[in-house]
Amino acid sequence: MKKSILASTPFLILNKSLLVTFGIDANVVLSHLYQQQNYFKEQKTWNTSLRYKRWCRNNARFDKGNKTTEPKFPDYYDIHFAKRLEQDQTALTSYYKHLQGLGYEKKVNSYDGKIKWIKR
Repeated sequence: MKKSILASTPFLILNKSLLVTFGIDANVVLSHLYQQQNYFKEQKTWNTSLRYKRWCRNNARFDKGNKTTEPKFPDYYDIHFAKRLEQDQTALTSYYKHLQGLGYEKKVNSYDGKIKWIKR
């Protein structure tokens, strides 16, 4: 007697009830998957060294604009972002300089000492 493909696949054994619920024959699904797997194994066009060179070339092309060492600050005043930077004073002062460069003006509330940034 021929052994079922389903018996050799633990994933589909667990999900057999799901396949039966949707009316899908598990053996048909598995035979299709095995055919695809064999097709990709037999392909003669796969060359790892050529693909690696292409991936490196594409990586260099996509990373051209990302070589700045300056941290990325939002172009608006974000109080939650400023609170995250409170521990690092140099990053906080550079964020404030960034905001001033964008045209924001610092206003300090005399009552409670909170800082507001208003666009000029």
